[in-house]
Amino acid sequence: MSYILLTGFSTFKHNFFYPIPVYEKITVDAYGAVLPAILSFSFIILYFSFFKGSVLRFLGCFLFAFALSAFSFAPTLTDDSFGLQSLPGSLAFFISPVSILIIFFDDYALKTKTMLNSISSRIGRNYIVALLVTFSVSSLSALSVDLIWAPFLNQSPAWNTVNIGGAGLTDGVLFSGLFALVWTTFFVSFLALIVEILRTSQRKDND
Repeated sequence: MSYILLTGFSTFKHNFFYPIPVYEKITVDAYGAVLPAILSFSFIILYFSFFKGSVLRFLGCFLFAFALSAFSFAPTLTDDSFGLQSLPGSLAFFISPVSILIIFFDDYALKTKTMLNSISSRIGRNYIVALLVTFSVSSLSALSVDLIWAPFLNQSPAWNTVNIGGAGLTDGVLFSGLFALVWTTFFVSFLALIVEILRTSQRKDND
């Protein structure tokens, strides 16, 4: 359902659309819903099992992403079916820095007296964690909006089909996750630059 616009530019149609019938008029798109869901849950498992992630921090990231997605999606008609129009690039732009702040400024960083050194020493690990979390929460928040709308639209005679995940790769669910990876890399790089500038300034003051 979640078709996208890329900051003023419309996306083009393609053949990557494989709807899987689920219930009555409801279908689930393999590329637009199943693929990002599998990737997201795989990343979540990796986050909690390998990186020993915090449930509360992940939940905080997800709730922010979900609230932002829910309020930014706009109903629209696409090819005689219902769609939810979104701006995944813009959503990821706001989701990524908030998630980075939640992940990087954890108890370990806030309790230590040398916070800059703490952030610098763990920046590689936290960058990987941020990639896992931002992709997951961005994709799942957009997918959750689709899932909430689907049962109601299934009962409406106005719609012939209700496609969870929209039209494959043109859909906001998968694109939200992909844009999240890009913006997370940008903001982590910017944070690393700021931290190194401040650390260099501190060293010069000590000298």
